[in-house]
Amino acid sequence: GGDLPGTPSTVLDLTGPEPIVVREGAVPVGEALSRLAELSADAPG
Repeated sequence: GGDLPGTPSTVLDLTGPEPIVVREGAVPVGEALSRLAELSADAPG
């Protein structure tokens, strides 16, 4: 155990219909959600 160096990761739960923020970390939540929206827009179907 012990402390790890650096900033923790941003963690999102994508198992439901809407993303849920589990932990905000190195990537701000707004940026992570924006990137997800871009991926959704580019997805086929």
